[in-house]
Amino acid sequence: MVGLVARMKAHVKKCNSTLVDDVDVVDEEHEDSASDSSSIASIRSRSPSRITTDTSDTVAHASSSTSRPTISTLTKSKLRSRDMESFIYATNSAFRHVEHPEFIKLINLLHPEYKPPLRRQIANKLLNEVFDSELAKIKDCLNGKTVCMAQDGWSNIHNDSIVCIAATDIIEETVHLCDIIDAEGNSHTAEYLLNLAVLSIKSCQKHGCKVRSFVTDNAANMRKMREQLATCEELGMPDIITYGCFAHILNLLAHDIEIPGIKGHVKKIMKYFRNTHFAAAKYKEAGGKALVMPQDVRWDTLADCLESYISNWHILSKVCTDNRVAISSDISSKVNDTDLKIKATDYLEKLKIISVALDKIQRDCCIIGEATEIWIEIIKRILKRTFFWSPILIVFCSVSK
Repeated sequence: MVGLVARMKAHVKKCNSTLVDDVDVVDEEHEDSASDSSSIASIRSRSPSRITTDTSDTVAHASSSTSRPTISTLTKSKLRSRDMESFIYATNSAFRHVEHPEFIKLINLLHPEYKPPLRRQIANKLLNEVFDSELAKIKDCLNGKTVCMAQDGWSNIHNDSIVCIAATDIIEETVHLCDIIDAEGNSHTAEYLLNLAVLSIKSCQKHGCKVRSFVTDNAANMRKMREQLATCEELGMPDIITYGCFAHILNLLAHDIEIPGIKGHVKKIMKYFRNTHFAAAKYKEAGGKALVMPQDVRWDTLADCLESYISNWHILSKVCTDNRVAISSDISSKVNDTDLKIKATDYLEKLKIISVALDKIQRDCCIIGEATEIWIEIIKRILKRTFFWSPILIVFCSVSK
């Protein structure tokens, strides 16, 4: 026991050589039925208000259990001016949170001297400052790098047409947002998209960044734009590599092998057991797992939906059989249709090959060489089971090989 107390005192002296001026060690005896006897040494500071550090920047108060200073005691620690707003933007939180009484109370407990910004400051001035700051960081990161640039367009929640351009540094495995353009009613023609691509490439070149390749989806306007970009004399980059997104091609391939009727029937079953209270309750009671709904904008969800349907089919069938009166007769007949289940199983076996490859190709830093190897593996698996695929796809794979 003496050795334990000595080590504890040595530790306190080492950590707070200038902080602790008097330490009292008190032995407290505790009896436990599981052991004969035990004692714990507790260290109590006699004068915590007199403890100071050698520096004037930090004032710490010692506690009875630890010498580590808490956040509230570090009154001189600097909270950067953009820490709060950066958190709000990064987490996509509502701007009104900064004016909520409980949030203000929390900030006061953590740092009494810090005054959080107002909602109007978060939404206006500070937003522009953080944006400019992050943009400057991106420019510094891209300086002297060779990158692959990607361009894509879509509509946001307000149905505004948006074009996004990003650059990927394969060596450091980082993706940087270069530009977001509001089309403002401009049609996404090949000429318009080419102009946006040229402006973005020139912007990167100004910051010492070299764009070595350019990738887009496989829409007709994008394909035409890539052809024009490869021969664009304005850039002076005749060796730039342009190609279509392999993940997008795989998604198109998944649509080509779709078996008519399977997706619609399975989706109807899933929607019924998810949205009907009685059916959902009985399904959950029987031990059913979460059902996945397919979404057109989430490329892998159809495979996940079929896998969820097949793995939980016996539970779905049991619920329909045990509750024939309450369950819709149309849904019950679809669930107990063994032919539908067999077709869904065959469809999933095909789709799973593409789904696994899609997960690999969709990685941020999947390079062309890796994507090529993935395609070769897909072709080998298709040719290995020619009876399983359509004749047109077999001919395509044979020519590609």
